[in-house]
Amino acid sequence: MKIAILGWGSLIWNPEILNFDRELGWIGTGPILPIEFSRISRNGRLTLVICKDGSDVQTLYSFSAEKNIDSALKNLKKREGTTLKNIGYYIKSSEQFFPSDFEFKQNVLDWISENDIDAVIWTNLNENWKDKTQNRLEYLESLDKERKELAREYIKNTPEQINTTLRKQIEVKLNWK
Repeated sequence: MKIAILGWGSLIWNPEILNFDRELGWIGTGPILPIEFSRISRNGRLTLVICKDGSDVQTLYSFSAEKNIDSALKNLKKREGTTLKNIGYYIKSSEQFFPSDFEFKQNVLDWISENDIDAVIWTNLNENWKDKTQNRLEYLESLDKERKELAREYIKNTPEQINTTLRKQIEVKLNWK
């Protein structure tokens, strides 16, 4: 089974235990999805997730070295330190999506129809930006030195093609390039 893994954030530059085709690496022609810095991680970083208000960007992908969908899902879950309910997937043969109400199904379907791929998996964490009125730039500036450096590292290491609206603002106003 040929299983694509989608990525747009730290999975790309810090795959850790992700079992993927390291020789091939990451290919920059994944599906276009709305991505934005809309999740605060455990260590305070502002991280990228799929969200309605995100910028349409072309994601990256590689192939799982796992040969079945269950193993690939468990491997991505373990790398992300989350539960299986936070790992999205589409299986071409059964036309099965998880979550079943995934809002951007057509983006995945359009992309997979042009590629010789049996399944696609991705990290499907929700945005958790609690206060929609708070300025995210102010949030980043308010972090203590250690957390600010982690946040800066995450944003600077994000692949160039993940050029979201907020990233552009961060690069200009905070000079995090």
